[in-house]
Amino acid sequence: MSPRNHQLRLSNLNGYLSQINDKSSPDTKIKLLCRAANCLSRAGNFKNINKAIQLYTEAYDVQSNVRGSSHSRTYQILNLIIKSENSMINLKKNRVETRLKSKLAEEAKKKKDKEMKEKKEKKAKKMNVEEGGWVGED
Repeated sequence: MSPRNHQLRLSNLNGYLSQINDKSSPDTKIKLLCRAANCLSRAGNFKNINKAIQLYTEAYDVQSNVRGSSHSRTYQILNLIIKSENSMINLKKNRVETRLKSKLAEEAKKKKDKEMKEKKEKKAKKMNVEEGGWVGED
């Protein structure tokens, strides 16, 4: 029998979160929410990081109701929220930089193509003059 993979993935995340019900203890809810949020934040795109921040916020609310807002576990969840928000900011910054780089590369390519075209035209005109051919318009 092959070993079973117990790792949480995006594909089985909804089933994982469906374990949370009214009978679940607050600690169980916090554990499930934080684990699911961690999985989402590792995926690294806007949609998943937003969902991770929502889950971390929900876990923070439960944790602060159970233990208080000044408890170390509550601070730990708050720190995870801040890290997720920072990664969101970095994603936005990288997206803008990537767009700028691609625009600059595209403009440089157009400029280079234009220069190459002009060089070819000059070379063709020069060859016509050297051969004694007609240079100019008909």
